[in-house]
Amino acid sequence: MKNGGNILWFNDPYSAQGETPYMNSILDLYGVTLRQDGYVMEQDANKYVMGYPDCIIPNVYYSNITKDVSGVLLMDSGKLSFVDDEALANLKVTKTDILTSSETSIFRTNIELGIDPQVSTKDGEVQESNVLAAVLEKTVSDENAEESKTSKLVIFANNFFATDSLVSVGNSQVQAIGFYNNMDLSMNAVQYIAEIEDPITIRKIITTTYYTATEAQDRVVRTIIFAVPIIIIIFGIVIWQLRRRKK
Repeated sequence: MKNGGNILWFNDPYSAQGETPYMNSILDLYGVTLRQDGYVMEQDANKYVMGYPDCIIPNVYYSNITKDVSGVLLMDSGKLSFVDDEALANLKVTKTDILTSSETSIFRTNIELGIDPQVSTKDGEVQESNVLAAVLEKTVSDENAEESKTSKLVIFANNFFATDSLVSVGNSQVQAIGFYNNMDLSMNAVQYIAEIEDPITIRKIITTTYYTATEAQDRVVRTIIFAVPIIIIIFGIVIWQLRRRKK
């Protein structure tokens, strides 16, 4: 980071089982804190999957990472907290939010309350927009360098959306990274951190695609499968008969 290196950070909301001083010391340099003691739940029916208020569809803000992303699905997401604008300026950090929850979302820390399909605010919970992912750019100085460098931190308060973990949908199962534009968001984040501009990429398709031939295509295929072998057989019989008569 001190040499202008970049960091891509995906985080599990329940990963903090104890003190994490080394992790915190890195995040403190960018003025960001990870809340890993709960998960964001939506109350806006348009912002979560029916019956699963912890499976949220966040607001997506335009950036180099989200420019081709129209929708994302996060499951059991933590949230990000930041120092105030003055403190960020003192750290020489510029913050850009890329994913946020709605104004009516809540952050539930009491896991014992569970996930209520008809989510409502409980004691101590506050309705507010929560930052779920952000880009932080920090200017770092080097006494021996003529120009300052910029270190980028792209941080997500969730990592499940970028995995191939299976999620049950009706009678089928779908990989988490296959929902909405989850794959594009993940790939774009890697591309941004690697400072690759407009690469030609071939991305694996998670969903299953079934091909249905047109009537004309079906006719051609049937001709190749049935007619051509029959013609070859008839041609072979004719040649055999001609050779037999010559004898």
